[in-house]
Amino acid sequence: MKRVISFLQTIRLRQIITVFLAGITLWVSSAFGYGGELQAQANTQTPAATSSQVNRSGAEDGGDGLIDTLKSAADNVREKLNLDEELPRSTKEFLDTTKDKANEAVTAPQQAAKDAANSANNR
Repeated sequence: MKRVISFLQTIRLRQIITVFLAGITLWVSSAFGYGGELQAQANTQTPAATSSQVNRSGAEDGGDGLIDTLKSAADNVREKLNLDEELPRSTKEFLDTTKDKANEAVTAPQQAAKDAANSANNR
C-alpha cells in the first residue's frame, strides 16, 4: 500500500491533465475538423475563366454522362491548345531540319560500321 501511495505522490497531476487534454483535443479536431465540404467555392466572373472551366456535373453518374464529360474535356483541351490548326511554316522547317539531323546522326555510324566491316573482309 505504501508503494501505491508513493507512486501516486510522484506522478504529477499537471502532466496527466496535459496529456489527457491533448488527447481529447486531437480526438475532437479529427471528429469535427475541416473537410472538403467546407471549402469555399467561388464562381468565375470573367468570360475567359468561364470558358476554361471543366464541367464536373456528369462525373458522378456512370456510363454515358462520364463519356460525355470526357469528350467535353478533350474538346476543351483541343480548343485551348489549337490542335486543329495547321503548324506554322517555321515550326515545319524546324521539324524537318531536326529530322534530317537525326537521320544523319543515325546513318553516319551505320555507314562507318559497314565500311569497317567491308575493309576487314577485304584484308
